[in-house]
Order: sequence, then structure tokens, then C-alpha cells
Amino acid sequence: MRKLPFNNGGNALDAAEKFCVRESIGRLNVEMIRNHVQKHSLPYPTRDVGGEKKEEVEEVDNTMRTILTYDTVKIDGPKKKILEFNGQQAFMDEKELKYFDGLCEVLADKSKYWSTKVSDYQEKLLTKLISLPIEKVFPCLDFYRIFLLHPDASCHFKKFEEGAVHLASIVGCLTDKGAGDPAKMLALRCLNNMFGVQSANFVLRERRQKVIEAVSDTLTHAKANIREPSITVFLNYSIIFLQKDDTEGKI
Repeated sequence: MRKLPFNNGGNALDAAEKFCVRESIGRLNVEMIRNHVQKHSLPYPTRDVGGEKKEEVEEVDNTMRTILTYDTVKIDGPKKKILEFNGQQAFMDEKELKYFDGLCEVLADKSKYWSTKVSDYQEKLLTKLISLPIEKVFPCLDFYRIFLLHPDASCHFKKFEEGAVHLASIVGCLTDKGAGDPAKMLALRCLNNMFGVQSANFVLRERRQKVIEAVSDTLTHAKANIREPSITVFLNYSIIFLQKDDTEGKI
């Protein structure tokens, strides 16, 4: 993965087109990348481009370094659907339902995340939920996407083996032939939110080949709400490789 270099005041469209060509990404993603560049840069130059001799100043590195996540928290939708599916198949027993209700309370208010705790039992329940059959997993993926915004999400990745299992569950939703568009979209959003979890970055780097192979198939998807999180995965990879000196990773 390479950097997406851009100087403030530069041509965002040109930068987006060159990035797509260099990374062999479909041109359908140019507009999304252009919007991202404009959002995270200044509209005017911040260094001398006019040729006049001026006092030498240290050049500012304007490479984007902000991890992009899907941070909307609306717990009622996935909660309702998960309980509906549970009513059909009873994959949660009475005790697990209590853990689930408590977890919904913890995740419902993002402003209180730093003062709340996800228990060990709730963490195990989340592992179970994202392992449900593909036709039932999509509301669990949205629920897991929200969990990945909580500071305690780090516990799912502190041990490499466990982190690899959680990552494989999400990637599996992209490669499963029975996966519908909602499952693919939400799995991609989960992947992007993993980049925001510091302890997940190691497993994302080590398993990058499998992730990239799975995500590549969705880059040219007909629906924009699937293409967008797909290209965002690549952008987030480029950012974490800036933070870690990994020659092999910087393809």
C-alpha cells in the first residue's frame, strides 16, 4: 500500500485519479476519494509554490493520517432484529439475553463509553453473535460495528489468536457466497472500525493479504454504499502503514 500524498491547495481530483490508477482501483471511486481529500485538507497552499525566494521553513507533511470509521450509534435497529431472530431460533438463552440487554445499555450512549465497562460475558456473547449463520448475522454485524467504537473493544484483539478469529468472522461475511448486500456492507464497516482499535492493528497487518483479497471483490460493486467502505479499507491500510515501518506492507 502506498501513501496518498496531497499538498494543501492542490488538485484533489487529480490526486484521486492518480491514486486509483496507481492502486488499480476502479474509477467509480474517484469522486469518493476526491471528497475525502477535500474534507481533510486546506483549500489554500501552505508552502511556497510561486518560485519566489522566501525564508526556508520546514515542509509540512500533509499526508492524511486520520483513520476513517463509521461511528453512528443507533442501537435500537440491530437490537430489535437480533431479538426477532432469537425468537425464531433461540441462539441466546435466558442468561445471555440478560447480558445482551446490559450490553445494549452500555453501547447506546457513546458519550458515556469511557465510564462504562463491557464484561467478559458480554465479550464472549459478541463473539457468538458474529459467528451466526450468514442469513442471520447482518444485524449482529451492525451491533459489532458499534461495539468496536467502545474502548473495551481492544479486549477482542489483545491476544493475536483471538483477534484473528474475530477478524476471520468478519472477512468470512465477504467471502461467503450466501452473503447479501447488507451483510457485506456492514462487514466492511466493521473492518474499518477495527482500524480505530489500536490492538487490532497488528492482526490487520498480519492478515492483510486475506483482508485485501476479500475486499478487492467489492471495489466494483454496483452499490455505492458497498464501494465506499471498500475503498475506505484501503485508505485506512495506507494510514497504518505510514505509522509502522513495514516495507512489505507498502506494496
